[in-house]
Amino acid sequence: MTIGTKPAAGSIALYKSNRVRSSSKDAMVVVRLKSAGCILVGKGNMDEFALGFTSLSSRGGQTRNAYSPLRYPGGSSGGVGVSVALGLAVIGVGTDTGGSVRIPAAFGNLFGIRPKMHTIPMDHDVVPLSHSRDVVGLMTRGARDLAMALQVSSDSNFMSCLKKKVHVKLGVLRFLFPTKDKSVMKVYTRALSKLSHMNVLNVESAPNLQSKLNELFHFKSTSSFEFEDDMTRFFEQNISLNEILSLTKTHCKLSESECEGIIQSIRKKKKSRSASKQSLDSYRYLVETFTEILRKEIQSLMDSNELTALVYPAFQKLPSLISSGKQAYCSNNKISPSSNLPAITVPIGVHPISKQEEVPFGLEVIGLDECSLLNTVYIIETALALPESVPRHLKPHFE
Repeated sequence: MTIGTKPAAGSIALYKSNRVRSSSKDAMVVVRLKSAGCILVGKGNMDEFALGFTSLSSRGGQTRNAYSPLRYPGGSSGGVGVSVALGLAVIGVGTDTGGSVRIPAAFGNLFGIRPKMHTIPMDHDVVPLSHSRDVVGLMTRGARDLAMALQVSSDSNFMSCLKKKVHVKLGVLRFLFPTKDKSVMKVYTRALSKLSHMNVLNVESAPNLQSKLNELFHFKSTSSFEFEDDMTRFFEQNISLNEILSLTKTHCKLSESECEGIIQSIRKKKKSRSASKQSLDSYRYLVETFTEILRKEIQSLMDSNELTALVYPAFQKLPSLISSGKQAYCSNNKISPSSNLPAITVPIGVHPISKQEEVPFGLEVIGLDECSLLNTVYIIETALALPESVPRHLKPHFE
């Protein structure tokens, strides 16, 4: 939240409601960035209440991909990602519950970090989606900028982590790559070949970890159980989800199908008081027990192979066409929040998919702590030696 603006979370209902007041203070992350000399240039569009990966909202409409405007930009913090990708801002601040910073970073040729819980203060100044998974994350165009942004936002000395000449060993989780999609695999293979001079272990299989990830990918989202209560608590019971649904129907200016899609996504997140005991037990196991089990499994794999970090695709598919009406999903984004381990999306360049179109791809790098992870990503950035990229439609054309 920023002082003087309504915490609308992309919702026209919250923006129009006279029961939601403008903020009387900045969120702590904004306070720290301003104190460091940052200038706030704007707020980005997002998915309604962060409930998706398309960056479509009843207040801001549809955000388009910076590199391929016919495609989605990722979400939920897609407007912020596009702003940084277009060079309108140096640092982008968003929230990440299940990929909402890392996906826009991957789709925007950016570095995007999901730190551990509470590394950057959430307080009660950030509109929630799921209190057991929500974190503030950051997007930048370079690893040094990311370390500096995290240092300022967290009040920790992360710039001192960037030491290129330390020993790094990467574990590439091959079983998380989209092997059936040959065109996408070709892009990842080309990127990984640039890291071949580094110490890289190709992990073709890790039975214990794979078993836990298969279990993870079948869990229902924590927001299904937490969203309604978290929203009610945040707005101090001034406005209910039923009232939000009614206001959305009244004020939504999008197409009928787009408005209906937003309304349905909110309805799906209405609290599962009526959920079965089996669903509630599964949710409690996920948030109370499974997180530590998964973290230990990842650490065990890393320790036994003396790995500094694990690497896998940030997203297994292309950004979907907006005309399709839905962004394809990737389960890889659940690993970091479900283990409470930090992860950073690393851009691997912009690649042509036709003569008229090019899209960015990204790797996700996960580690045991932010400091070693930032240094690893800094080294990877150097190894990839990617040229500065500008979206094709912004490049000057000469006759």
